[in-house]
Amino acid sequence: MMMLGLLLTPLGVLSASEQTRIEIDQVKGEVVFIIKGQPAARIVSSGLIVPGDIRYGGMIADGGPAVDAR
Repeated sequence: MMMLGLLLTPLGVLSASEQTRIEIDQVKGEVVFIIKGQPAARIVSSGLIVPGDIRYGGMIADGGPAVDAR
């Protein structure tokens, strides 16, 4: 997994466990969104994986055939 190390912020330096970042894992073929040092969501070839809640203001519906993302 690609690690970004320490980030400089206006308030100082954040450790890797405190950072909000996006990690790209070429070996697993996934993108991981890290919020405050914890994985919050992953995008893999089969779709979006979210271990927690999803909040939205509209409607989610399966509107037809699968869409080819290529």
